Amino acid sequence: MTRTPEEHGPGTAVGGFGEEDPVDGSVILANFPVELLVILAETLGNPLALLVSKAHLSKAFRAAACAAQATLKHADLREWSRTVDDAVVAAVVSKCTQLSALNLERCRKITDAAVAAVASWCKKLTSLNLGRCSKITDAAVLAIASECKQLTSLDLSFCEKITDAAVVAVASECKQLTTLHLGGCSNITDAAVVAVAFGCKQLTTLNLGGCSMITDAAVVAIASECKQLTSLSLGCGNITDVAVVAVASECKQLMTLDLSHCDKITDAAVVAVASECKQLMTLDLSHCDKITDAAVVVLASGCKQLTTLDLDGCSNITDAVVLVVASGCKQLTSLSLGCGNITDVAVVAVASECKQLMTLDLSYCDKITDAAVVAVASGCKQLTTLHLRDCSKITDAAVVAVASGCKQLTSLHLSFCRKITDAAVAAVASGCKQLTTLNLDGCSNITDSVVLAVASGCKKLTTLNLFGCGKITDAAVVAVASGCKQLTWLSLGCGNITDVAVVAVASGCKQLTTLNLFNCSKITDAAVVAVASECKQLMTFDLSYCDKITDAAVVALASGCKQLTTLDLDGCDKITDAVVVALASGCKQLTMLNLRGCSNITDAAKATLQQDHRIYVES
Repeated sequence: MTRTPEEHGPGTAVGGFGEEDPVDGSVILANFPVELLVILAETLGNPLALLVSKAHLSKAFRAAACAAQATLKHADLREWSRTVDDAVVAAVVSKCTQLSALNLERCRKITDAAVAAVASWCKKLTSLNLGRCSKITDAAVLAIASECKQLTSLDLSFCEKITDAAVVAVASECKQLTTLHLGGCSNITDAAVVAVAFGCKQLTTLNLGGCSMITDAAVVAIASECKQLTSLSLGCGNITDVAVVAVASECKQLMTLDLSHCDKITDAAVVAVASECKQLMTLDLSHCDKITDAAVVVLASGCKQLTTLDLDGCSNITDAVVLVVASGCKQLTSLSLGCGNITDVAVVAVASECKQLMTLDLSYCDKITDAAVVAVASGCKQLTTLHLRDCSKITDAAVVAVASGCKQLTSLHLSFCRKITDAAVAAVASGCKQLTTLNLDGCSNITDSVVLAVASGCKKLTTLNLFGCGKITDAAVVAVASGCKQLTWLSLGCGNITDVAVVAVASGCKQLTTLNLFNCSKITDAAVVAVASECKQLMTFDLSYCDKITDAAVVALASGCKQLTTLDLDGCDKITDAVVVALASGCKQLTMLNLRGCSNITDAAKATLQQDHRIYVES
């Protein structure tokens, strides 16, 4: 892995001096020509990481870095998304006026003012990512459309305040646009999409997933006018065969098509795609529950380039068609079969034929047995992700085979595989050293001893789910906190856990963004205060049914965890209106708050949160 400048201390040079030759790396860098400094910064990663975060090392470097910033072409602020605000964006763009690409994804603090600054300073911008910048309104997008005429890529995903007016402006002014992401923009209607179709004829990528007001009319217009499309995401319930057939007929260069949750489409739509879109590589049909074997047979025959196929929730699919897919699409790298009809026969065929598989999702395939998983372990040596959720017949033998055969595994999901015991997980801990995600939700036979093995063997874990593992105690969690320092997501949710475990987690896992303590009824304010003090990046916190929690804990949380977006206090019946005041004042990013079962919270306090602070309150 390439080392970034941040990994080097001020006493060592970047990129080649040994430990025996300490040197002030910033002085060496300060002597580089500006052009070379920028090249180095962009080669090693995020340019701003070098040109800004290391500016404190010396005056010489600071001067060189400032000069270099003026020539930067790319800036990515995602690394600092939790703290970036309007002032930061304004400062960056005023110095980096030659930017052609700017990524502000998840910078939830920024408002229209920041985007207006971008539009004013960065006239040469060709790529702008504002995905999940939830405060952005039409005014911001209008400014970009007016000033940044060279824009080719715009991401407005989940900017939920955006309306048709913004998109129409983009369609009118940004004629060179090739990529537009509007997924999750629920206010967008057909009018906006039709404007895009007629204004942005060079589009190659369009994402409308979750745009619930879009109908066939909009998609037909896109198909008619944007014939260069290679990637299209629809993913909304209004779309019918009419739209998909039009896309298949007109957009023959399609390589990626997402029809997930388009539950009105039938076999006719898929047959049209199979017949016309010969370059298709990725197709998502998840939860298109009218699709049958007949359509997928035609797909396997017609789309020989398929590498990714998602049939999750397609309840009419049977073994027969999976055999055809396995035989006809040998280059598949990702396959999702999550439906109850699939048996060992189908999975064994996939394992035998699809040797390049890296991701396999068999969730809810409750008919498969160890034989299927053993075949996968033997045949799919490149596997990195395996989902076996609710595969109720799976036993330790299957998981041991996976641990032995799939050494590149990074993500393993065994939730509700209730026959799994410590033996299986111990094999994983020993054999899968690259593991970053382990889901043991509902594996009720798991005990402390094997969690200790995971903590010792899987040091790269970032996600661990122990929810419902009722035999787990503080000892296991303390070991995880000590051994898995990179954890960002942790779910405990079991009644044995006390303050001891949570305090250890808070101290050891400072990068946590999600923590689930559902029904950890033994924890007290001390645990929450520790989390508030140590876990400054926390965004999602579930304290539901932690009924010993009082106002003091939540007030500390409001003061310490400024990045919280979701907080669940369901059943915390000791808290009062005082926490409402604290949360409203301290957690400006909060969008969802569960106060069910909080009998001491008044309706007036809940109304204040919803009306004055725009926080969705469940009660």
